[in-house]
Amino acid sequence: MRKYYLFIIRNDFCEVYKNNAHTLYVTLDNIYKLKNKNFGYGISIYNQLCQVFNTDVINNYLSNKSNKYIKKYHNKFFINDVYAKQKTCIQINHSCIVIKTNSNIPYALRIFKWYSNNIFVCDFANNDYFWLNDYIVHLPKYEYCL
Repeated sequence: MRKYYLFIIRNDFCEVYKNNAHTLYVTLDNIYKLKNKNFGYGISIYNQLCQVFNTDVINNYLSNKSNKYIKKYHNKFFINDVYAKQKTCIQINHSCIVIKTNSNIPYALRIFKWYSNNIFVCDFANNDYFWLNDYIVHLPKYEYCL
């Protein structure tokens, strides 16, 4: 299973980190691993570096796409793509989007590519990271896909 964290990076920081993604990843990884006693510091760094997601827009979009392959439960959407053999859970948060999947690159990433050009994707467990706009997701489009 892969667990991706999607962050919207502020425009001024995008320019700084566009060619230095490793430094951005290390910064976000440090925030992710902060202990509770340093939580205030982490929030401060996050607020300087990242923008929040408009959860209403994303929830409305995914809710309108809901069908027999996409189910909603609270702030999570569960996608069972039987053709591509992908199972994906998308958790919608203001601070970041969390995508848990059995696929290395889930098709669901496409909707967030359209949402913003400044999304940085991290998989902290596997030390993997990339700018979503630079990554092309090539999967067949089925009638029920996002």
